[in-house]
Amino acid sequence: MKSIIRFAVALIACTGLAWAASACNGGGASSLEDYFEEYEKLDNKAEDATADLQREFDASLTATSLNDEVRKDLRDYYTRQIEVRQDYADSVAKLDPPEAARAAHDASVTSYQAVLDAFSGIVDDIGQAQTIDDLDNIFTGAELTAAIDAANKACADLQKVADDNNVNVNLECD
Repeated sequence: MKSIIRFAVALIACTGLAWAASACNGGGASSLEDYFEEYEKLDNKAEDATADLQREFDASLTATSLNDEVRKDLRDYYTRQIEVRQDYADSVAKLDPPEAARAAHDASVTSYQAVLDAFSGIVDDIGQAQTIDDLDNIFTGAELTAAIDAANKACADLQKVADDNNVNVNLECD
């Protein structure tokens, strides 16, 4: 059985990938190509930090049952993951996208922050879960699901900007 915890890890990572593409031009890039090139650099940095956390907490992230140690590790993991992603989000939100991507950028910044806020809201719930099914219910809750759906739509809108302007990038919006 695939662990729901792995699923949640993928959710936060994917929304980070999608959002990064919406917000990274290094403060005034002259072209969409530059904007998306900068996105790749920032995304790689965030993904490296996520991979480091995943390695550190691998045993708990792949657990098929819960005990006090696993619950504590999961809480610690998500707290640290949110901190990494929030630092990333704050940095990216300060950037100035090219005009062609501005609306999609702004929507993505807003939607990614909503995902982080939703994850922040469930950290305590993760620590209280008694079973893997409880975790499944937490990670498929209405607020988090809606936030992720909105982030995926914002990502798709940004991918459309890239596609419409012949910029070769795959934002992996799902």
